[in-house]
Amino acid sequence: MIIISMQILIKDKKAVGVSFIRDNRKHVIMADKEVIVSAGSVSSPQILMLSGIGPRKHLEEKGVSQHSFSHASLSR
Repeated sequence: MIIISMQILIKDKKAVGVSFIRDNRKHVIMADKEVIVSAGSVSSPQILMLSGIGPRKHLEEKGVSQHSFSHASLSR
């Protein structure tokens, strides 16, 4: 099982699920309560940034659309 791409799904400034490509098929998993990112010290920040969560300047340099919200709104 190789996951090629992963992204956190955001709706109304809240993480609601994840999408990923595995075995050349796109999968979407919606969360009932929360999304936990636990991919290590390198991959977790990468997933967040690919999802548009992170420093505005860095995301703009990489051509990633940013989601605007405070860090406090990421957790419940």
